[in-house]
Amino acid sequence: SFYGIHPLKRVIIAFSGPFFNFIFAAIAFMIISMIGYSYYTSENKIIFRENFDFSLNADFVDFEYKNISSENWNKIDFKKKLKFGLDHFTGARIALFNYSTKIIGGKSIFSNFKFIKE
Repeated sequence: SFYGIHPLKRVIIAFSGPFFNFIFAAIAFMIISMIGYSYYTSENKIIFRENFDFSLNADFVDFEYKNISSENWNKIDFKKKLKFGLDHFTGARIALFNYSTKIIGGKSIFSNFKFIKE
């Protein structure tokens, strides 16, 4: 039994568990650092903005994005003419979407959606 052995051996047994956990964690961190790993921070996130122009029947939308840690908006070189026809009364619609271009799947989080009429 544990209490029937010499006190020095009990101390060694009591400290060998946490010591082995420390050694195991150090080895695990070394292996992970050699293999490499990916982590996501706020630097990998962007904010996407659509600017609509309904003045004098212009009916255009253009797009901008910025890194979450940046203050500068980058214009995407794409201007879309919005269709507005009376053959099927539709008007203009706004949509939030996720479009993956490299791998199947992914995740988008839409928050702080604002409609500002100027």
